[in-house]
Amino acid sequence: MTASSTTTAPDVTRIEIPGGLLVRVRGKIDAAFAGLGIPPGFAGEIVIDLAGVERITSSGVRGWMAARPELEHARAVWLSRVPPCVVSQLNAVAGFAGRCGVISLFLPFVCAACGNEQHELLDLRQSLDSERTGPGPVPCPKCGGTASLDEEPADYLAFVAHAPRPQLSAVATRLLRDDVGNETTLMIEKEVSGTVTMVRLSGPLCGRQRLARRLDGLDGKVLVDLTHVTVADAEGVADLAAALRAGAASTWFRGAAREVLDLLQAADPELARRHLTEGSVIDPEIAAVLAPPGTPSTPDSDALPAGFQQIRCLGAGGMAEVFLARRTGPGALEKLVAVKRILPSLVKNERFRALFQREARVAALVSHPNVVQTFELLEQDGQLLLVMEYVDGWDLGWLVDRAQASALRPPPQVALRVGLDLLAGLAAAHAAVDARGNRAAVIHRDVSPHNALMTRDGVIKVADFGVAKSMGEVGMDTRSAVMGKVAYMAPEQINPALGAVGPHSDVYSAALVLFELLAVEHPFVRSGAFEAIQAVLHGPLPPLSLEDGELAGLLARWFDQALARPIDQRFADGCAALDALRRAVEPRWVAPHAEVARWAGAVADSCLPARGAQESGLTPAADPILRPPQVGDRTQVLSEEDLAVDDG
Repeated sequence: MTASSTTTAPDVTRIEIPGGLLVRVRGKIDAAFAGLGIPPGFAGEIVIDLAGVERITSSGVRGWMAARPELEHARAVWLSRVPPCVVSQLNAVAGFAGRCGVISLFLPFVCAACGNEQHELLDLRQSLDSERTGPGPVPCPKCGGTASLDEEPADYLAFVAHAPRPQLSAVATRLLRDDVGNETTLMIEKEVSGTVTMVRLSGPLCGRQRLARRLDGLDGKVLVDLTHVTVADAEGVADLAAALRAGAASTWFRGAAREVLDLLQAADPELARRHLTEGSVIDPEIAAVLAPPGTPSTPDSDALPAGFQQIRCLGAGGMAEVFLARRTGPGALEKLVAVKRILPSLVKNERFRALFQREARVAALVSHPNVVQTFELLEQDGQLLLVMEYVDGWDLGWLVDRAQASALRPPPQVALRVGLDLLAGLAAAHAAVDARGNRAAVIHRDVSPHNALMTRDGVIKVADFGVAKSMGEVGMDTRSAVMGKVAYMAPEQINPALGAVGPHSDVYSAALVLFELLAVEHPFVRSGAFEAIQAVLHGPLPPLSLEDGELAGLLARWFDQALARPIDQRFADGCAALDALRRAVEPRWVAPHAEVARWAGAVADSCLPARGAQESGLTPAADPILRPPQVGDRTQVLSEEDLAVDDG
């Protein structure tokens, strides 16, 4: 074998940054070429720098085209600094580039006076169209003469003559920088505040940093600020995760760009869940560290009574407000709780006090993992306090809204797990008994996505029994009031002539929630209350479109009964609806809770700001316990005028 036929694998180096990969190829692409070594399934952007390629043979061309599946998952693929030998293949071999776009290429020039050959870089992002089709002569650095293009411009630039000008993202632009992956040294600062250690990282979090040694001594609560991390790769983030696991007892993160959070999710999903972007600070010491300078740790006015350390207000409605608090005091087990109380302006109103006490009595009848637990009703210092389970997570309505905005439609398996959890909570309410063993049958009457809370483990809990009633209550009239969010109401809640409100009414509303999750749209949402009422009473249910035809058929039969307008054709209560849905879909089409949690986390992460958009690292979001009231979400008590609809 002669030297000229020797095959030598080209030198391929890779630099990965969040969301992108730079691949540099040097040497000869021939029979030894086995691909670019792209990580399987890589979904970011790829820039392939070919400036160092000296030659590409026919066998190299075949190897290049055979290796192109490596690139199929990438968001975009670009060729940069393409040498003349590769330009020849782009022009001569059909489909050689595949889905790759070209950013820049070298033009071969020859000096007529001295014969000097030189290459000039043509950046297709910046050059004028006339230059792309006919680059002019350039000075010869050797003799000072004039060098001309050593090719026919129309032939050499044939493959780019009609291509659109490259439009690069910030990630691709960054990959083109000479200092990519090597800008500066990672800086680490520590600041101790009480029981919390704040760790600030600045610069590149790339490669093995030996962070276990640099973060030695961490214990207790640690808050890691990633706001000023300029670039990161999988190895650097994994090194950070390992160092934190070895030392810190509990860890939170703030300020991570989306691409950094993706790497953290891959390295340690449990740590990634502690990223503070959803108003999820549940520890008062961590909250104090994050608070702007001068912010009081507790409000000076309207504070909670003794025995509760108030952390922050979670939200307020028309009658009550909810606080995140820590139960304290002699003999009390320290526990984070949600404390609901009547608004100070209404605390002396006997009617509101009676409603508040009734809510506590009704909610206390239901104990189930899919229902927000009610612990106790207290009266202290003239205040009525309803102490409830604190749910660290999101309200389902917020997730649905963001999923629609970000096109992160929940898979049917995820939607069905959510629907089963919701029905399980309602089934427990409908089967509730009082202290004497008598059937109580708590009817929620306000089932909607905003009254379903999802924990960070992906479990749904039914919340807010503020308008619920027990069928065992003395003097209860289920037709006495029409309450709830109009689009989720059962027909009999709107028009009492259709029958009494009962557990079947909650089934109807829960079925609408499940339908909305599967279809990513609500069938009866309209611009006004009157139009929504007409849609609930008379509007057709659109067909459910799913890729799996068998599943769609099974669910269509279930929805026919769950959303039947005549009460006697509907499931009688949550227990019957839950059993029927389980028989239809479990276990084949139902996701585990961990998969639900991953979907919810992806939706929440889609709201992260882009790098530099917000330096605080925290984004405003709906509260997991009680969102600030919004016009479209408020519970509505309909007037007789609202109910004056055509029953035909």
